[in-house]
Amino acid sequence: MTLFYLRRNPLIVQKLRFLLAMVLIPLLSVSQKFDKAFQNNLNRHLTMLASDSFEGRRSGTNGEKLAGSYVSNYFKSLKLTSLKNDEQFHQTFIINDGEKLDPSSSFIIDQQKFDIEKYLYFLPFSSKQAQIKAELYPSLKEKDGIWLVNIKESYNKPIHPHTDIISDLKDIALTAYKNGCKLLLFYNVHESLENSFRKQSFVEDIGFPVIYIRPELNKLFEDHQSTHSVQLTYKFYKSTRESSNVIGFLNNNRDTTIIIGAHYDHLGYGEDGNSMIRNGSPQIHNGADDNASGTSALLEIARYFTVNRKKTNQYNYIFAAFSGEELGLLGSKFMAEGMASYTKHVKFMINLDMVGRFNATTKSITIGGYGTSPDWNPIFSKINMKDFIVKFDSSGTGPSDHTSFYRKNIPVLFYFTGLHQDYHKPSDDSDKINYAGMVMISRNIVDVIKASKVFSVPFTKTREIQTSTNTRFSVSLGIMPDYSYNDGGVRIDGTSEGKIAQIIGLKAGDIILRIGNFMITSVESYMQALSKYKKGDATELEVKRGSEKFKKSITF
Repeated sequence: MTLFYLRRNPLIVQKLRFLLAMVLIPLLSVSQKFDKAFQNNLNRHLTMLASDSFEGRRSGTNGEKLAGSYVSNYFKSLKLTSLKNDEQFHQTFIINDGEKLDPSSSFIIDQQKFDIEKYLYFLPFSSKQAQIKAELYPSLKEKDGIWLVNIKESYNKPIHPHTDIISDLKDIALTAYKNGCKLLLFYNVHESLENSFRKQSFVEDIGFPVIYIRPELNKLFEDHQSTHSVQLTYKFYKSTRESSNVIGFLNNNRDTTIIIGAHYDHLGYGEDGNSMIRNGSPQIHNGADDNASGTSALLEIARYFTVNRKKTNQYNYIFAAFSGEELGLLGSKFMAEGMASYTKHVKFMINLDMVGRFNATTKSITIGGYGTSPDWNPIFSKINMKDFIVKFDSSGTGPSDHTSFYRKNIPVLFYFTGLHQDYHKPSDDSDKINYAGMVMISRNIVDVIKASKVFSVPFTKTREIQTSTNTRFSVSLGIMPDYSYNDGGVRIDGTSEGKIAQIIGLKAGDIILRIGNFMITSVESYMQALSKYKKGDATELEVKRGSEKFKKSITF
């Protein structure tokens, strides 16, 4: 009867249309305000996280703790809980900070004290501690004495890309040790080999101290007829620092959970040697795009699912801000390793890393992990992608935190707006961020999650790629290095199907000690060694598995 009455009274219909319009206008305004609030909040989060007050958010520093507190306080304001159903959002892990010199160490020549860390480099096979007081006769090499070796006079090998100065110096040192040397000092090294001496890392202890003296002290030994009184006391110890992921949990009491993650750490002042600026005084690396952008988007996506909980409660949601990413995915790996003990079935993981430089002209964006489930294709076909020109990358691995979850057979997606000239430089600041682009990317992630509810999203393995490095190489063993390992060699975290490592039977946990003549002391030296080879080259690997060492012949 009402419908008939309305049809017969056009004036009432007109009034109702007017009233309906008046209702819709505020609703549209609310929608517009939501978008504006989303963008304003992104700006607020990012400007704070990328401010100088957080000093570049280096893992294990006060700046990282301040940033972590900012994230946890925001999670708390959203009334999220931790994975243990309390408000302790921080998940603490330990970072191996390498070998540190004991402050009591000292180096004295002829009663003049020299800064050990400035003038001496301890070779990777040197003893980690010693106390020596003796006379140095530059031209003599006596038993139980100090030996001085001028590399430019003693090292006769040609300098070429296959030169491995570390292994060669070890051979010289072993010969000296057999002949009674108690302290071996190398000096006057070829300038082209200076870059072989990097951050302190010990591989083995051959029984006595072997040290390279920096060029600034060369003049002390120009007169071979002079005698020098030397006192050297030193001790290295393993240093660690504490870092933490910050994890918020939206528990909707479902059987399935989605993880959305982004790393919040960055480079600090570049102390870990990962800055693209090699010279000059230390500067704060604020990391606005890398990765205050992903962290800010993470916070606002968390707010979206909290505010719209009744409409989006088909899943539980874990919002994870990782630390230790810049040191080798340490935080995400720590979380992924313990995941089975504290969460229900994880359907998939979405990672945001460097999503702040969306180019409104090219509309280009990379979405990685596309091959980790056959359902990603139909899911993306259901949502609006007109705002983007997408480069889909099938690989489930890469230089960011989604790799840690792919390793646990979890489908992943990785959102990334691309590298730029400010990458890992102090110039990566908040005034260069496209906040409107971040809103669009965040919306797209929400759309993907909503569209996924009618799909099972099974896991599939993909091709694997190496994480980024400054070293260029054309061959690969097909391993994923364990970046948390720092005790000599490179420990394998996983192997790629069909690649050399898998073919010859290497396994996760194996430690690569040597490639050909190149001793492996770290991931960087591993990359340096690979750069010396090309396809078709044959060589030998030395590998440690447990307490056993073995060798494998390979051809790249």
